Amino acid sequence: MKKVITISGKSILMEANGGTMREYRKYFQRDFLSDLFKLKNQMKTKTIESTEVFECIAWTLAHKADPNIPPIDEWLEQFDGMFDVMYAMQEISELLDISSKTIVKPKKNNHQPRKKKQHTKGY
Repeated sequence: MKKVITISGKSILMEANGGTMREYRKYFQRDFLSDLFKLKNQMKTKTIESTEVFECIAWTLAHKADPNIPPIDEWLEQFDGMFDVMYAMQEISELLDISSKTIVKPKKNNHQPRKKKQHTKGY
C-alpha cells in the first residue's frame, strides 16, 4: 500500500508491502517486527533509540516507494527539525496498520474435536 506523508512541509511517498521487513533487515540489520512492537509499547516515551528506529522505519517505507532516494543520513537532512519524522508517526503508523491487515476471512471451525485414538495391547 502506498501513501503520501507530509513531513516538514514536504510530500513523501511511502510504501509498505511484502518486502518491507526484508528491506529493513537488509539496510539496518535489525528485526522489523521486534522494533515495531517496541515502538508501539513506547509511543508516549520518546527516547533517542526509539526516535532512531522510527526514522529507519520511515526511511525504509520511503525507499520502498522510491529506491532512488539518498541514504538515510542524507534523506533526514532535508527536514527542518530533528523530530520532524516523529511528528509524522501517527500517519506512518496508520500506513503500517492498514498494510498489515489481511483480507482473508478466517474459516468457521464447525468440526467436532478429534477423538483420542484407543490403543490396544495386541501386536
